[in-house]
Amino acid sequence: MTDVFKYGQQDLIYQLNQLAKAKDIVDIPQNSAAAAASAAASAAAAAAAAESDGTAAIAASKAAAALKSLDARYLGAKALPPDVDNNGGALLAGATYWDTVLNGGCLRVFQAGAWVTIPTNVASQVVSTPVGGIVATNVQAALAELDTKKAVRATTLAGYGITDALPSTYAPAWSTITGRPQFAAVAMSGNKGDVGLGSVDNTSDVSKPVSILQQAALNLKAPLDSADLTGTPLSTKPEKFNNSRRIATVDFVNNAGLHYQVGQGIGLAAGANAFTKEQLGHWLQFNSPNSTLAVGPSTYEYMGSSFTVRAPFGGTVNFAAPGVVLANSANLTTTYVMRPGEVTTFTSNGVSGWYVTADSIAPSVLDATYAAINGDAAQDFKVASINGSFLGGMQNRIINGDMRINQRGVPNSGTYLIGYGLDRWNYDASYNGKAAYGPNFYNVATRAPGFPNYLGLGAQGAYNAAAGEAYLLQQVIEGNHLADLQYGTASAKTCTLSAWVYSNIAGSHSGALYNILANKSYVFSFPIPVANTWTKIVVSIPGDTASVMNTNNMQGLHLRFNLGSGANFLRTVTGTWIAGNITGVTGAVNMLGNNGNFLITGVQFEAGQATPFSRRSMAEEMQLCLRYYCNSFAEGADVTVLAVDALALLGSAGESVDSLENNGRHTIKFPVPMRSPPTINMRGYVAAPYTWACQGTDAQGGITGFQGAIAEANNKRMKLRSTTAARQFNIQGNWEAIAEI
Repeated sequence: MTDVFKYGQQDLIYQLNQLAKAKDIVDIPQNSAAAAASAAASAAAAAAAAESDGTAAIAASKAAAALKSLDARYLGAKALPPDVDNNGGALLAGATYWDTVLNGGCLRVFQAGAWVTIPTNVASQVVSTPVGGIVATNVQAALAELDTKKAVRATTLAGYGITDALPSTYAPAWSTITGRPQFAAVAMSGNKGDVGLGSVDNTSDVSKPVSILQQAALNLKAPLDSADLTGTPLSTKPEKFNNSRRIATVDFVNNAGLHYQVGQGIGLAAGANAFTKEQLGHWLQFNSPNSTLAVGPSTYEYMGSSFTVRAPFGGTVNFAAPGVVLANSANLTTTYVMRPGEVTTFTSNGVSGWYVTADSIAPSVLDATYAAINGDAAQDFKVASINGSFLGGMQNRIINGDMRINQRGVPNSGTYLIGYGLDRWNYDASYNGKAAYGPNFYNVATRAPGFPNYLGLGAQGAYNAAAGEAYLLQQVIEGNHLADLQYGTASAKTCTLSAWVYSNIAGSHSGALYNILANKSYVFSFPIPVANTWTKIVVSIPGDTASVMNTNNMQGLHLRFNLGSGANFLRTVTGTWIAGNITGVTGAVNMLGNNGNFLITGVQFEAGQATPFSRRSMAEEMQLCLRYYCNSFAEGADVTVLAVDALALLGSAGESVDSLENNGRHTIKFPVPMRSPPTINMRGYVAAPYTWACQGTDAQGGITGFQGAIAEANNKRMKLRSTTAARQFNIQGNWEAIAEI
């Protein structure tokens, strides 16, 4: 050992060993806990030594000095080489510490300003007490044993006691990372200035500003939509007869003969008037008859170009050579006779001359057209409908679709009677009393937008119809109003049903369009998504190309709304016309079965797509209704209420007829010709509901009483007569004329 250690080191080891033997210090510490225990043992030994000196003060001083010397010489167990001693002082040459990491644990000595590891042959001489699973009894053997165990443990994480290792995909939060890069501070603080980005704005693309120079450059660009170009923009000239969307140049337009807009007029005086290609497309109006027009040659570049001549005063138009004018196959050479007010159009064939392509237009049409072109807006023109249907007339094939007309006086409180109520609307039912209906029935607080009136129907208790029972609301459309739909041909038109509907039962309701002649139906459903809320429905119905329908004054189509019919009258929706007399859709809402209600107004059935409701005037709507029903009752009177007796009827405000004609014949003309000779109901008094009360004088001048009767009726008038011959008479009562379909 003398050969290995430097001066002072051998003496230190010797003193340590002696101190360990004398004071029962077990071994040189191997970890920080053992070092603390060793220091405590040293202090105790020093105190014991001090006592042996006999003087407590001297012993204490020596003990403190010994402990301080020990603390400066042996620094205990450490994981890293220390820079100072345990008291913070400079390291002494020969100071030692137990390195718990290096070589799995070893003793190191401070020499020449650096830590030097004590060789293993020295470590083997240092006694070690077996502890913690180590069986070796000296330091060197303990180190070897530790190396073996370390190699075993290094094969698994569990061998090092690591049982909660994180997966490879683990991404720690910034706040958990020690020593994270500076940009992580932005994620923590939210301050973009932390990474030198204080001038950066997180602005959406559409809101990002542009520089002044960029904006100035953009301002010079024309927009794609409705560009207003200034200056002289240039374009390449399209080839002849190009019909694409390319921009036409001036040269292209001039050569095409379309330099001026069709309809502009140029007045030409008498005499020779040169005609140039710039005038193609104009009205060329001669201000005096027998004028001459110099027409250019009909060459290739003029092919398809045209001009129009108007001679309002009549006479002839002479065409100067080299123009050649042809009318059909007749060569008119140089003269064409124009009648008063005639407008004639000439079109180039591009080879031999100008052909007459339109002439002999009626002067009245010409005057209207010409006046309108010259700014007179007082003329009438006929134009086609954008809907392919009517601009005026009967666009809506439904009559009284807004439920305004109520000639029968059906009360708001409703009626149970099967049949017609509000004009043209028929409640059809297998049994009476299952439902009631009336104008504004239920008097709901809200109305469909723009429709103050509606037809309301409601169940009078829940009722599930048998398979063969039908309950529906319908309007039968006369065939005369449907001829243009061309059913039974390949051109059959698609129609659209629209309406405002309301029910206290939300869900899918249903109806059908029925062709009685073909016994075919088109069933449809429509939604009422929210109960007790007005909903506008729109249903497209294709025309039936396979079957014709009545196009006369008979039943054409039945528009139906199902109220709770039985299974025999229901089918599933197929989107096609199917055989049978059907009223609705299987599984749709059953108003009767659920003791519900159904309200409707604004009904429109039209050719083509849906358009806003066609609002006819009250007079027009009433005229249409009178074709099917009229009566003599006062406006709003309930036709089911009769006078109590004949005397009351004679004093009523009904039809009053005074006549000196024998047998009391009197003619009553209907307001409009009816659809067919009507059924006449004489509406009398309670005991005689279908007769009139009459009184008059007989042939001898005596007072006599009798009844009125119908002598004859057609679709324009009816004749009344008395049942008793009389010289003069008075007939008092009311009547109904019914020509419903």
